[in-house]
Order: sequence, then C-alpha cells, then structure tokens
Amino acid sequence: MQPLPIILIHKWYQSYLEYSILQAKKFNAESEIYLIWDSANKFLWNKLWVKHLLISDFEESIQDINKSYKHLSGNSYQYELFCFQRWFILRDFANKNNYDKFIYIDSDILLYTNVSDEIIRFNKIMDFDLAYVWSSWHTSYFNNQQSISDFCEFILDYYKDNKKLDYLERFFSEYSKIQTTWWVSDMYLFWIYKSVNPKIFNISEIIWWSIYDANFNSTLGNYDFGSLFPDFFKDFDFNPVTFKPFLNSKKIILKNWHVYWFLHWTKEVAIKFNTLHLQGFSKSYMRYFYNEQFIRLKINIFIHYIIEIIYSNSKIIRYLRKSYKHIYEKIIFKGI
Repeated sequence: MQPLPIILIHKWYQSYLEYSILQAKKFNAESEIYLIWDSANKFLWNKLWVKHLLISDFEESIQDINKSYKHLSGNSYQYELFCFQRWFILRDFANKNNYDKFIYIDSDILLYTNVSDEIIRFNKIMDFDLAYVWSSWHTSYFNNQQSISDFCEFILDYYKDNKKLDYLERFFSEYSKIQTTWWVSDMYLFWIYKSVNPKIFNISEIIWWSIYDANFNSTLGNYDFGSLFPDFFKDFDFNPVTFKPFLNSKKIILKNWHVYWFLHWTKEVAIKFNTLHLQGFSKSYMRYFYNEQFIRLKINIFIHYIIEIIYSNSKIIRYLRKSYKHIYEKIIFKGI
C-alpha cells in the first residue's frame, strides 16, 4: 500500500499550525502532507516543504452547502459554516487526486504514530469506511473515497429535507437550554450519521494498548453520548476510559519519543497515545510537546489552570472572552 496522505485544512496563520505539521512529518516521513490554506499561510510552503493548495481553489466545491446551510449555533455564522465547508473541500480534493485512502487531521493535533501502519491495523480489526475519534472529527481515517462523499450528501439531505431540518431546529431550541455548547455543528451531524452507519469505527477506545486522544484538557478518553442524546443513541454502550489527571489536563509520560498516560485505576498499565488533541487554550502547549520542553509545559498548564479558575468565577471575563471570540471568527472565516 502507498503511504497514507495526511491532509489539513486551515484558515489564517497561527503558530501552532507549524508544530502540527512538523510532528506529522516526524512520524510519517514517507507520507505526503497537504495543507489546504489561505494566502496568510503561503510562507509556510518554503519553510516546511509541504504540498499546498489554496482554499479559494475549491469555490465550486462549497456552493451546495453555502446555499443549504442554516445557522443553529452559538458560534459565529462564519466559523460554523467553514467547519461544514471543509468536508466538501476534502471530498473534492480526494476525488481530484484519486486518493482512495487518506487521513484528515485538525491543526491542533499532534501525531505520535505512523498513519500508514495504523490504517493497515484497523483493516485487520474490522471492515470499515471511516475511523474517527468518537467525540470529534479531529482525526479521521477514510478507507475509501465514497465515505467522504456519502457524508457530504448526508449533510445536504439534512438541510434540504424539511422534516430533518425541523428536527435540527428543535434540537437547537431544546438542547441549548440544557447544555449551552451542544449546538448544530458538523460534529453533531456526524453523530447522527454514526447512528445509522454501521461501518464507522471508533478509535477513542483502547485498541492493542493504544488510543487516540479525545481532548487533552479532559481526563476522560470518551463521552457518554447515550445520556446526552438518548433520542438517537438508545443502545449506546458506554465504557468510560479515565486517565490520571494533572490539574485540568492529563498526566503524561514520555518514553522512546512516544506519549503515554496511566489509566486512572492503576499505576502499572501505561496506554500509548497515537495523538494529542490540544483544543482551545492548550494549543499553546504544542510547541512544548514538539520540542520536549516539559518543564515549560507544566508551568503553562499551571498558568492556564489559574486562568480557568478566574474565568469560571467572573461573568465579566466570560462575556469579554465570548465577544472577542465572535469578532475573531468573523474576521478569519469571512468569505470562503
């Protein structure tokens, strides 16, 4: 099998993007790495030597979702729409380049595994179309072109079909009162898709003593979606995977260039992590992980821990942070 191509889609320049690419190259020297980006990142081509395409080259790819999308989220319109657009961009990229198997990663992912070896390993376990981390799309293995095309069609169907759109509207109005961060997003549509597609493989479970990180900021390895969304996860079998904490993150061990974490109930069983998902404020940790500066890492985790305590107890700071986020997203994600 040819080395598995690695694809990232990213708007605007943030320094953590470089560490995601460099880390992917470290463990996947033979894989082609593609960055689909905007002009703000053009200098990275010479610096990192990755293959690159402009997001603006895919204007035709996103016309259908642009026309069909209805905003049902507390995030900005521009941000949420771009999250949907990326799958249509990815679909057409794979088709144009005739890639049957490939992996997509978010730009806040650090890879600690060879993805070509991984997809071979997964195919030995089960017959699947798509392997992903249960709570998010941030690391997604596509086992054939049809898998991404089918999901894009599924998205469009939910926005074009009046009954299905009505369901999304009811979900937004009802669930957002209970849990203010569960909005209609591309991830939510995927959770629905997962409930009707048996050939989707969850890699946020421990498989052969390794796992893919759901979120570095949580000691949980997975989430109980059966209790969150009982209407379409009626038979969800939740087997919690919990790791030892360090303040508001996971306690890590570095051994032979790999990251390990101990399960919460034992000091003897170390689980290898194939990825780190450094979401939100923890994106700033990526440089320390890549450069193995663990004293600086722990200092920054402690600083963020204090900031989060202050944030949780201050309505003014929460309001200012939310306002900044909306303005920032409107600037970055406007247009295509």
